[in-house]
Amino acid sequence: METFLDYYEKRIQPGIAAADLLLKTARRSFSMEKAAAVLGISSQEAAEILGRSDTPVRREDFLRLMRKGTSPLCQMFRRQLFVGLGGALTQEEVSYIYDIEIGVVQAAAKKTGMEQIPSSLLPLLFSAIRLSDTQYSL
Repeated sequence: METFLDYYEKRIQPGIAAADLLLKTARRSFSMEKAAAVLGISSQEAAEILGRSDTPVRREDFLRLMRKGTSPLCQMFRRQLFVGLGGALTQEEVSYIYDIEIGVVQAAAKKTGMEQIPSSLLPLLFSAIRLSDTQYSL
């Protein structure tokens, strides 16, 4: 049985790691194509968001792409910013950030015995969510 943890580890975590690496290792800027590829959006979408098609993309541009992009990674990032960073999440916040129906999150939280979900325990919660109960697929 595939779980949301499988999806997260295969589709979201690599994007987070690539974005982190790009921001930490790039000099001042990088190509629009590289930024778009890391975020899972097209170069055309990136150009539309930034209002220009020329390169380079600066770090502040990259963060704007993350906030406005349409990929699942960008959408989750935007919702996480809205909820706030750090601290434990409520079941409702997990539902909102990861776009999983609240009943599915509540059932997983009950199964794992968690009322509040610290970020360190999100993998445990995600492992209790069947991927088929979400709109995501591998």
